[in-house]
Amino acid sequence: MKADLFDPEDLERSLHGVDRAVFQVPEHLSQAKLTQARRADMLALIADNFARAAKNQGAREIIYVAQDSPENQECKEILAAQGIPLTTREAEPAAPPKQSGVHTPRRGVRSIQRITVPSHWSPEATADYYLHWLARTGLRLVKIRTDSETAEIGLRFLKEPLLKLEHDSEQSREDYFIYRIVGGKLARARKGSRARLTFRKILRQDQVFISIHDFEPALPWPLYVLTQAQVHLLVMKLFGLATKANGGF
Repeated sequence: MKADLFDPEDLERSLHGVDRAVFQVPEHLSQAKLTQARRADMLALIADNFARAAKNQGAREIIYVAQDSPENQECKEILAAQGIPLTTREAEPAAPPKQSGVHTPRRGVRSIQRITVPSHWSPEATADYYLHWLARTGLRLVKIRTDSETAEIGLRFLKEPLLKLEHDSEQSREDYFIYRIVGGKLARARKGSRARLTFRKILRQDQVFISIHDFEPALPWPLYVLTQAQVHLLVMKLFGLATKANGGF
């Protein structure tokens, strides 16, 4: 199977007509040029994508091939959550992965953080709070503009926003909110770009996965790695601490 395991649409197209869907944990989960994510969090995302795609395509069984480990146990629970009968087979330790996928080209960025939020928050509410939190904690330098379909993140002394986001209402759902990254001074906007910022709940109601996929920075790569990429990690850590410590209020 050739698909981007992190892209629900691409994965669903690849599972079209499949009766029994075999999921074996890939050895390399991300082929992005830069990946900022724990393996368990990446595995949770692709397992949820796979199970939903299999359900939407009418698969009658999911066969899960993996070695026994805590992260694979969570993956098993996620695969079973869509109600499709699940069969588990233990993989041989030395066996190479049989499932292959075409992931992000090695010029992109993938960043995934799992944060704790109030259990009644939806992914959309988390996204909305995140943008307002950025404005409040940005020392009056950060400027946020939002409406029902778009958002812009910028600095008050710059006319052009740093990032332009568009809500993908077609692909969003109750437990999954997606912004397409369509421009801004910090993003390289290419025709057909799949760059996106997503907020998603998987299994637990008090956790949200905040992810950036297929992002191409406008900054020169060495400068991006040393600056923007590190700032993003710091912001995500502070945001996660804030929502966990005070319930987001």
